Amino acid sequence: MINQLAAAFDRQDYRTAAQLLQTLEQDPQQQANPDPWVLFYRGRLQEVAGQLDSAERTFQRVLKLTTHLRLTNLSRQSIQRVQTIEREQRQRALAQATADPASGEPGCLVLQPVDPELKAQVAPRLGRLLKLDPYTVRLQLPTRQWRFYRTGAIGELRFYVQAMAELGVPAFCVPLSRINTLPVFRVTQCQTEGQTAQFTCQSHTDEPGTLTVGWDEVKLWVEGLLPLFESVVDRGYWGLSTVRKDKTQDYAQVVDLHLPDRGCIVRLCDRTYVFPGYVFPDAPPTATDPPRPDQPSPSLGRSPTAPLQAKAGNTLPGTHHQKWVQILTTLRQQLPHLEPWTAFNAFAKTALDHTIFLEQIPPHLHLLRREDCPWDNAFHLYSTLAHIQSFDPTP
Repeated sequence: MINQLAAAFDRQDYRTAAQLLQTLEQDPQQQANPDPWVLFYRGRLQEVAGQLDSAERTFQRVLKLTTHLRLTNLSRQSIQRVQTIEREQRQRALAQATADPASGEPGCLVLQPVDPELKAQVAPRLGRLLKLDPYTVRLQLPTRQWRFYRTGAIGELRFYVQAMAELGVPAFCVPLSRINTLPVFRVTQCQTEGQTAQFTCQSHTDEPGTLTVGWDEVKLWVEGLLPLFESVVDRGYWGLSTVRKDKTQDYAQVVDLHLPDRGCIVRLCDRTYVFPGYVFPDAPPTATDPPRPDQPSPSLGRSPTAPLQAKAGNTLPGTHHQKWVQILTTLRQQLPHLEPWTAFNAFAKTALDHTIFLEQIPPHLHLLRREDCPWDNAFHLYSTLAHIQSFDPTP
């Protein structure tokens, strides 16, 4: 019957070949001890049907089952043929995806977490797609958090997202224009009353104003710690040499509250908040608080690992950090249903190498720095991507 099966493939009678294969595969002996020739022709039939991924796996299985010279040569040739067909299909799809003039807009591609058990399975085919070896692909696939993978023309990135989805690798891409069009309001003061909060804030053009928000309008909480660098003198080993370096001396904490119905972000930062304007629902500011000028609060030093829970009591704490902690406590009491997005630092480490792309994203943060820092741009990118993926994931 194997000869009949081969003859059916020679004359391209695939209907007869499928019937013969079905008869052979139903044989109990074939199920107990698969015949490599039957598997080979199953792969040929899958190749003809356009099931290239299944066909390649079937041919690879044949190579593991037999050392027959003719059969192994045919299987290797079939694998090469299948890979060539896949490569040509990708080239045609990529050319079609980039044909539209609008597809040349810059954008970014982000990899989403992959099941660790699937990494080894998808690495070979994903490596051919990305022109990388499987080992490098396994190292680059994230398992817990987002990974900022690459930048480029949005048409090309959409092609890669679709190709990765077919392989079982979740990813998404966003054009730069969508990232830069989401409005951000920088909060300088906050006053709460019942189920609403009134934010005194500034727009991206530094225009002052007020924004009254219902707590039920806040649908997403994104926070991050931005390192603050200072130039310090390093004595080196044994104090024999002195070198001036930029080192992290403190952190600024930023909290973004997303309002999807209004299509905007309300941004609070412990370094730019003006505390005299904050009023707690059950504890107005005490008369013992020293007066402060109407300007951003100075950096008074705060460990990034300091606890975020305020001490019990209704009096407004006196230190910079204690007041900020009390603000966060009040916000969390009003928004207990929101799970904060806290994976910014892991994301930023994968995005900081793409400085040219980050420079095109305004940070919407006014921190006291000696020079521009890509960490600020990376946080706005992370927060905006979280907004888009949560409320409007269409690329």
